[in-house]
This record gives sequence, structure tokens and C-alpha cells, in this order.
Amino acid sequence: MDYEINLKLVKSRRIQKGLTQKQMADLLGLEGRSSYNKRENGEINFKSTEIPIISEALGIEIDFKNFFSKTLRKSKRIQDVN
Repeated sequence: MDYEINLKLVKSRRIQKGLTQKQMADLLGLEGRSSYNKRENGEINFKSTEIPIISEALGIEIDFKNFFSKTLRKSKRIQDVN
């Protein structure tokens, strides 16, 4: 079982705080809104250096109860079938 960032929580907290995706992109030093959007929608993973910034901006404690969620998603690695 793996852990991943709870993207639903990140998005809902961002909206609750009245922050735009552009503002979040600026906080993270990203080129623009679309770069942040891809992260928030799970197309690109947040970098480990971005997690503390997100946590502070959105008031989310970095823990395994809230900020991260368990996933049962299968690995993308190809396994031998020998």
C-alpha cells in the first residue's frame, strides 16, 4: 500500500481559503496556473520541496491522517511473469 497527497483536501482547502490556482503557482514558484493545475489534478506529482509550502499556505498539517491518503493503485512497473 502506498501513500499519496490527498488532492481533494488540497483543492477544497485552497478554495475555502479563497486562493486561486495562479496564486498557488506563484507561491510554489511555478511558471503559471496550468503547472499548478496539473499537480492539483494528479497529472504531475507535487515535489517534496512543495509540500511544506502547500501545508503552510493551506493550513494543513503534514500527517498520514489528513494530508496523505492510502492508495491501492497498482504499480506502473512491468513485472516478470516467469
